[in-house]
Amino acid sequence: MGKKERGAVEIAGLDELRYSLRKIGDDLEDFKALNSEIAQKVAGRARSKAPTLEGTLQGTIRGGGAKRKATVRAGNARVKYAWVIHWGRKMWPSLTAEPPSSGRKPFAAPVERRPFIMEAAREMDPEIQAMYAKIIKEKTAKLKGANLI
Repeated sequence: MGKKERGAVEIAGLDELRYSLRKIGDDLEDFKALNSEIAQKVAGRARSKAPTLEGTLQGTIRGGGAKRKATVRAGNARVKYAWVIHWGRKMWPSLTAEPPSSGRKPFAAPVERRPFIMEAAREMDPEIQAMYAKIIKEKTAKLKGANLI
């Protein structure tokens, strides 16, 4: 397993649809709004699934949307451990990291993964697919009347 697992849903043909829509003058703001709505919903569900020792991690979960993606993030400068809680850890510092200047050796510091954001996204997958299907249907109907030369 070379790369970390990443939460991604790929919709075949979506790039071509976006290109065609741009060609007929659609500014794709609908996709930005949809992706923002999806990210907010997943972030809300992830907040309810996040570990709650003090509740600080829950407060850092946020969603954002762009024309090409919906992103849910957790953590900030004060809550740097969000990534470790979500994906887990076996050693600290990482065996692949540069050795610290202090000479400290990596030691076992296991943190079991609790992928609360991924679980939330997977649970909402049917709802997310339906939301994308609706907008794609609207956009393809718009394309049928357009002249794409």
